[in-house]
Amino acid sequence: MSGGVGREAASSRILATEMRNETPGSLIGLLGLSAVTTYIHFAFRPYVDRFTLDLWTFAMAGFLTVWLLALIIVWRRRPSDEEMLLVWAPGGKITTTFCNIAVAASVWLLLPHAPDGLRLLMIVLYLCYQIVQLSIATEGTQVASSAVIMVMGSLVVWVATSGEPWSIPLALFLTMIGAMLLGVRRLIRANVVAAEMAKLRSEESEVRTREALAVVAAERDARTRFIRAASHDLAQPLQAARLFFDRYRETGDERQAAGVTRAFASTSALLDAMLTHLKLEAGAVSADPQPLDADLFIAALAFDQSPAAGEAGMHLRTPRSRLAVTADPHLLKRALDNLVANALRHSKGESVLVTARRAREGRVRFWVLDDGEGVEAGVAPRLFEDFAQGSGSSGFGIGLASVAKLAAAMGGSAGHDPRWRSGSAFWIELPAAEMPAGALSVAA
Repeated sequence: MSGGVGREAASSRILATEMRNETPGSLIGLLGLSAVTTYIHFAFRPYVDRFTLDLWTFAMAGFLTVWLLALIIVWRRRPSDEEMLLVWAPGGKITTTFCNIAVAASVWLLLPHAPDGLRLLMIVLYLCYQIVQLSIATEGTQVASSAVIMVMGSLVVWVATSGEPWSIPLALFLTMIGAMLLGVRRLIRANVVAAEMAKLRSEESEVRTREALAVVAAERDARTRFIRAASHDLAQPLQAARLFFDRYRETGDERQAAGVTRAFASTSALLDAMLTHLKLEAGAVSADPQPLDADLFIAALAFDQSPAAGEAGMHLRTPRSRLAVTADPHLLKRALDNLVANALRHSKGESVLVTARRAREGRVRFWVLDDGEGVEAGVAPRLFEDFAQGSGSSGFGIGLASVAKLAAAMGGSAGHDPRWRSGSAFWIELPAAEMPAGALSVAA
């Protein structure tokens, strides 16, 4: 969001908030103006033409009725900021302007026929009217300054032309009072805007603080889960190694020695996964991209994974693609190994397909698809987050997160395709390359 748009949005919110906050003050002003209008009607009946006085009173009563209805509707509906600015602000401007016209007209309709004492009282009431309106009027209606000019201007002109001995000094005094009211209005507006801006900044800061605390809490909880998973998963192969070793010492059975070897290999793999994840988090992994023959690379990977596939009772399929990619062979092998190992370990299917296919222009996707149970819809969006785990899976929950980071380090991306309904479909997308002649295909 640009600064101009942000300031405009903040200004709109301030105006809407100000209009809501002034509702109690508006009610007080409504009651006061109603009382004054009633008093003027009866006080001027002996001096002013009945039709003229009734017409003016009727106009003021109509304005006061609309004002009361508007306050009731706003109080009951609690309109949004947008509605306050688009509907109620223009409506308030129109009705308030109409009221100011009626008040300004009353100077010429009432004062010429009133005795001096009543004239003096009316001048005081006009000043009070201006002060009250300036205190309760909002910037949304944009009539406060025009009201001062309209009403005070009308009063000053009438006083100056009344022909009384004190008319000119009083007109100058009223002009000075009007200028002071405009200055006070500007000062009030500046303070209101400053207060509302401070409130908005405080609310925004509170929201950002809550969001930051939520992120910190999520990271803390994720690392807690990681530590628990690490403790559990590292303890399992080490415990198994101890049991195998004790049995080997008792029986001398070579199969127990092989079990020790497998347990330590599993421990080594877990520690290697932890180390890779920590390096990726620290940004300590750098890629050395080079052109790779995708088919040769997948064939070598399948060869390495074939024992695990046999142990899982699953079949590895590697259709040819005749494509080449630009990738770091070590990082790509680690990422694909992770996806294939996950499929063999968790899919509970019969086969895993590993292949490469052309994606969007200039890109190639490595696909790892299985025909197992698939990924639950609720779990899929979080699969590539740190420490996220699928339902019923074990491990640290860093494998797929590491795959995404490894892909990003090579200028690519990784993801899960929910459209594959016959199991799970994971992919790694990398830049395409020209088919190399004798290019390095397998990480050493």
